[in-house]
Amino acid sequence: EYIGIILNEFQNFFTQNIVVGILIVTGLCILILNSPISITPTLYILSGFLYGAIYGTILSTITFTIASFIGFKIVRKYFRKKFQKKYETKIETINKEIQSHGFHYFFSLRTIVVVPHYLITILAGLSKLNTKTFLSSSALGFLPEAIIYNFAGSTLTNLSNINQIMSREVIIALSLIVALGLIPAAQKILRKRRIKKLKVHKFEEKPIKF
Repeated sequence: EYIGIILNEFQNFFTQNIVVGILIVTGLCILILNSPISITPTLYILSGFLYGAIYGTILSTITFTIASFIGFKIVRKYFRKKFQKKYETKIETINKEIQSHGFHYFFSLRTIVVVPHYLITILAGLSKLNTKTFLSSSALGFLPEAIIYNFAGSTLTNLSNINQIMSREVIIALSLIVALGLIPAAQKILRKRRIKKLKVHKFEEKPIKF
């Protein structure tokens, strides 16, 4: 019962002070998303708990995109020229990849949930990626994990005691989180299989010399 009371009091404060609550969530996103602190799932879950699965997803996607955009602009304005001089060859390689697959390149990085978001933002800021592509790839890239984690956060509103932790909604939410965590491993396995098939195909195409 105490868990339910504490959660309800916390939720009531944010729902009764919507503007203040949104500013707090946005401020946390800006600080955490542009730093090595790896607690972004907690922010999604918090958003889902406070505002529900739908509104929480919308809010967190927008605030995450704004937070990334701020980091992107800071890197581009103050650090891009310095890093370009020091790592010119590496950055040029990235720029060539971006010219061909800019949107898909950063969209994939956002969705695979392996590379920390702050590193993706730094990489985008140092590259020649345009602002429009950065915003669209980030917003759409944040969306899948936002939906899953916000749904998980929304299930916390139904908890009134410790026994309800194993409710159907919570189990579904935890299963989705586990599935999200398995995506990178699945992608790695599929990539290895694809490379293996390509090698076999190339070997079969080679003419046999006598």
